[in-house]
Amino acid sequence: MTRDQVVRVGLAGFGKIARIAHLPSLRAISGVQVTAIAERDTGTRTFADHYVPDAAVLPYWEGLLVRQDVDAIVICLPPAMHAIVATAALQHGKSVYVEKPLATTLDDARRAVAAAAAVSVPAMMGFNYRFHPLVRQMHELLAAGRLGTPIAIRSTFTSTGKDLPPWKRTRRDGGGALLDLGIHHADLVRYLADSPLVAMRGDISSRTVEGDTAFVQGETHNGVAWQGFFTIAGPAADRVEVIGDRGSMYLDRYAGVLDVRGRSVAHDRMGRLRQELANVPGAISRIGRPPGEPSYRVALAAFVDAHRQGRTVTPDFRDGFDSLAAMVAAEQAAESGGIVRVAAID
Repeated sequence: MTRDQVVRVGLAGFGKIARIAHLPSLRAISGVQVTAIAERDTGTRTFADHYVPDAAVLPYWEGLLVRQDVDAIVICLPPAMHAIVATAALQHGKSVYVEKPLATTLDDARRAVAAAAAVSVPAMMGFNYRFHPLVRQMHELLAAGRLGTPIAIRSTFTSTGKDLPPWKRTRRDGGGALLDLGIHHADLVRYLADSPLVAMRGDISSRTVEGDTAFVQGETHNGVAWQGFFTIAGPAADRVEVIGDRGSMYLDRYAGVLDVRGRSVAHDRMGRLRQELANVPGAISRIGRPPGEPSYRVALAAFVDAHRQGRTVTPDFRDGFDSLAAMVAAEQAAESGGIVRVAAID
């Protein structure tokens, strides 16, 4: 496939995140056409018919697998379906981009990893925050040795628990703070530390829905300590701090600010505006969320480019397995009260 050929994408699921993040991002990428949408909810299918009139709207995701006008599938279904649909799509020769988590169980995740290894098409995880410009800048500064040797990472990711869909209310279906929020930061720890998590401790509580609040501690293979707090029962925040032996960096994604050893680096004009609005109640929490979050488009563009070139792309399904394994280890540690080793794919 050449770089100017149209990539025809099918959306598996047309819930809120697909409507406000994935679809607008795909529409913004040159040479991409959303040709089909699979959605089981009747009302949402009716909405899709009007909102995306050029796309075929199907009642079942299986219909995407056999369509000749679908080259790649973006999976935005509830998490318990992710690995099942991803595995089937890969077996039908479709490139796959799947929202986190890769699965709700390690066995399902292993099957998805095996399916990806057996084909030559891209299989990409939707860890889009790796593609946020400030996260990329933080990664580059770390790689350049700006902080010396990284020692620890502290992170917080919280969101409001209002109007949660049913699948976000139970762990079995993929809900809870760890699979909804913590898994994003588990991937960022791996990305920023350039090393997988190998051991976890955890403390999980349920205030309004199952497992909606969690505190974790972890350690990477190269010795970076991680502390993370996550809740889907509080105000919105997303912050990451990296501490090294020669300095520290602090990133606030919603404020659009990266602070390096006390020097503030605003990404763009919107980032500076966010700083100016820092004392206005509620202003920061409204700025920078989808569809304004830039990382969805950049991540999906990387996926489309990989499809065109017929090459692999990261984060891949092994990254998805590793981050899920870290969250599962934290859950097991919360039950046992001890330290749990993170399962490996091999």
